[in-house]
Amino acid sequence: MPTWNDSPPPTPSDFSYRLIRVPPTKLLHCVILCPKPTGTPTHFFKGHTMPCEGKECPACQEGLLWRWHAYLPCLCTPGHEKVILELTAQACDQLTAARNEYRTLRGLEILAERPSHRPNGRIRITVAPGLRPDALLPPCPDVPAIMLHIWGLDDTKLTSRPGKLGSNRITPAGQNGDDLIQNIGTMS
Repeated sequence: MPTWNDSPPPTPSDFSYRLIRVPPTKLLHCVILCPKPTGTPTHFFKGHTMPCEGKECPACQEGLLWRWHAYLPCLCTPGHEKVILELTAQACDQLTAARNEYRTLRGLEILAERPSHRPNGRIRITVAPGLRPDALLPPCPDVPAIMLHIWGLDDTKLTSRPGKLGSNRITPAGQNGDDLIQNIGTMS
């Protein structure tokens, strides 16, 4: 027998965030939802970005070097879509400076672009005080849980579930008009 309700049940973690990258030919404008970035070593392995799994990492076993990526929950403007923005370690230098100056990233506005207009070109960001009061922003999500879900990984063992890795793809830059992405995880 079905159970009828007047509203959806509460969820333990909001997985509605879309992972995006800075587009090659557009300026990305977002409001940051977290106090600090969350990052992890990653590999580009078998056509996907995936977290480094430490000693048992298949990409490490094949000799691939890891690269650190940050995953930043944001509210895209215009449209107010909740996204996770993926940034390189180099792009995070401005975030560190902004966090030192403002004590938190939450509520700050970020402009991100690729000056070379290439899909994997260097990212340049600018961070400035935002105009939205903190109380009007959505709460900061559980970024590691969202990223593990996107990557199709089991959060208790950090190992791939067969048939799941890459099933929740990152939206390529330039599609849907906005590209934001953020990574989460820890390396043991």
